[in-house]
Amino acid sequence: MDDPDAAARESARALKASLLHTEQLAVVVKELEQQLVTRAEDMARVTAECDHAAMLATFVREDCDLLRDKLQVAEAEVKRLTTIIRAINAA
Repeated sequence: MDDPDAAARESARALKASLLHTEQLAVVVKELEQQLVTRAEDMARVTAECDHAAMLATFVREDCDLLRDKLQVAEAEVKRLTTIIRAINAA
C-alpha cells in the first residue's frame, strides 16, 4: 500500500474491527462473570442445605437412640408382666 490514505483507512478499519471484537469479548466476560456469581450462590445454598441436613441427621440419630432405649425398657416391662401373668395362670 503505497497510498497513505488507503493505509490509514485500512488501519482505521482494523482498529474499528479490533474495538468491536474487544466489546464483544467484554460482553462475553460479563456473562461469564454473572454465571460464576450464580454458580457461587448455588454452591453456597447447597453447602448451607447440606449443613442443615447434617444437623437434622444428628437429631434423628439422637431420637433413634432415645426410642431404642425406650423400646428396650418396654420390652423388659413386657417380659416382666408376661412372667407375672404366667405365674398367676399357673397358680
